[in-house]
Amino acid sequence: MASDPPPYPRLTKASLYQLIAMHRNPVSRDSALQIFGSHRDQRMSALLRQLENENKIKQSAHGYRALQPWADIALATLGPVSTEKRAKLTILNLPEDLKVEVSITRSDVYKHSLKQGDRIAVHLARGQSGVNALRARFIAHADDGKSLALTGNFNKVSRLFTTQNYNLKTEFKLAREPDGDAHHLLVELTPGFDMCNPVLSPVADQTLDPASGEEIVWIIARKHEIALSHPQNIIDEAAILARKPVSLDHRVDLRALDFITVDPLGAQDLDDAMCARVEKNGYAKYTAIADVPYFLPYGNIVDRHAYQRGLTHYLADDQVAHMLPSVLSTNRCSLVPQQDRPVIVVKQILGWDFELKGFEIFAAVINSHEQLSYGQFYDKLDRKDPRFIIMAQIHDERRRKGLDKSQQSFLSNSPDKYSTKSIVETAMVQTNSLAAQFLSEANMPYLSRNYAQNPQGQLRKNGNAPRAFYAVVSMGHAQIGLRRYAHISSPIRRYGDNIDIRAIHKVLKTPGLGIDDHQVANLAHDAAHLNGRRDTDDKMTTEIQKYHSLAQARNLGLIP
Repeated sequence: MASDPPPYPRLTKASLYQLIAMHRNPVSRDSALQIFGSHRDQRMSALLRQLENENKIKQSAHGYRALQPWADIALATLGPVSTEKRAKLTILNLPEDLKVEVSITRSDVYKHSLKQGDRIAVHLARGQSGVNALRARFIAHADDGKSLALTGNFNKVSRLFTTQNYNLKTEFKLAREPDGDAHHLLVELTPGFDMCNPVLSPVADQTLDPASGEEIVWIIARKHEIALSHPQNIIDEAAILARKPVSLDHRVDLRALDFITVDPLGAQDLDDAMCARVEKNGYAKYTAIADVPYFLPYGNIVDRHAYQRGLTHYLADDQVAHMLPSVLSTNRCSLVPQQDRPVIVVKQILGWDFELKGFEIFAAVINSHEQLSYGQFYDKLDRKDPRFIIMAQIHDERRRKGLDKSQQSFLSNSPDKYSTKSIVETAMVQTNSLAAQFLSEANMPYLSRNYAQNPQGQLRKNGNAPRAFYAVVSMGHAQIGLRRYAHISSPIRRYGDNIDIRAIHKVLKTPGLGIDDHQVANLAHDAAHLNGRRDTDDKMTTEIQKYHSLAQARNLGLIP
């Protein structure tokens, strides 16, 4: 049998599956052919069909993904340390027929005093190399016969565990589910851990403070004066506001359009809905945003209470301090299915070539037809659901042709971010961008969402300056390469979005809902206040993580 022509690796069913399972994002057919060689086109087609028939992979709009992806953490032993820039590792517990070349930098070797034969846990940079060459980063020593402890959150809806180490993207299965209401856990990665079948074992519940028995998230929340519930007078007033009937006055009736919401599984505060269709001269892409100001008059006690909170705090998977009482946040304002809801609509008008010809922003009433999780939405896309074909086609064609200029910086810096929630994320970025353009062209003051660059033109990191912040003056959003950007896409969860929605109503001349002169005069003060509330939220997240880290150290006997 003729050997494979260099530089292509050998194409087998195992090597093809290995490529797909190792990548965090779907692997396109073109990408696989680049690795194995275009001369393997017919053989690859046959192998892909075999893997699909064996229920090992599934085709999506973005490529092929493994139904059981490999973990991006592994146990390994260090090989000889030479003068080369990288030292070889041997991954443990792999099947004998798998050959995975993994290496670690010499700086990692020296920094952590590693020597040949050491057993370590490493993070694998999946998807950055070819079929069997991966780069690794040191995580921890994993001496023979000892388990490695990890801390993180168990999601009670998805039934999966995510580590607190944000470098690790794997969602792990647990050998057994935790008892009771535990959501923050200490787990162990045992000596027999298999990256091809990533399962962890829960060791301890870190949801509660061992000294007081109180939930850790609420210890931290109380320190920052964040309450889970709302005062009774706020709840009572919100219930009165929620009784306001939905009227079509000064609004476009879009209830016949097939709007859907796409949110994390179990979400109740549904801020946005989407729809796309063919119209007379091309395509139209609609994004509908919950019109919270319709139910929340400026200056009302509920409005002032929401302003003081500034945003919804997500303290844990099932611990949420809502900005608005639930009668508004998860009921009357939420774009729940089969209910008439007032919205602000951003309509993109596209030609047959998918070029953006223009846009409109207006007040409307919609009736969402279906609530989907991200997984359900993309599963329907995979199955070519006719309701979403146009939406996917607009997105894919604009991306393929490079027509979304505003996304170029975002994509070049983080191309993987376009692969999972891409249609939804892109729609929200476009909606916020067009809202800023709409307000700027109308000379209407608004809260600009800025992302700073340092003097060298690089994105600033935490510790040097706020990553993103509100201001009255537009300074550009460097992360996504936009000159103007606003926040309107999450008004149920962020108070700043409501300020800009009221500014839109002012331009639209919607009776009783527009921003008034007093609020315009206080925009700079509002920006500073909301930046402070975001800082508080970031501090709470950091402190909760540190608290859990201390609890982990106590469990391991590292500190008394």
